[in-house]
Amino acid sequence: MDKPIGTNDFIEKKIQKLEKFKYIDDTLKINIANLHGTEYQVNMTIDRVSSKEGIAAAANNADINTAIDECLDKLIAQIIKMKEKREH
Repeated sequence: MDKPIGTNDFIEKKIQKLEKFKYIDDTLKINIANLHGTEYQVNMTIDRVSSKEGIAAAANNADINTAIDECLDKLIAQIIKMKEKREH
């Protein structure tokens, strides 16, 4: 099963959400795997340039775009949590 046409454009549009967190200069890795032809597994990691901290998230879904959204939402939630921790 191939990725739907436009998936790369969809991903690029979605990761723009990270710009407001100033993580865009760090290394974002995205891995998309097809599990048994029925479900996509999306893994995203951010390797921080400024520290040894890394952030990772994963999501599985039959729809690739939904899996990307879910994974990105998890990643953003972790970023917000880390920022809140640092501010306290």
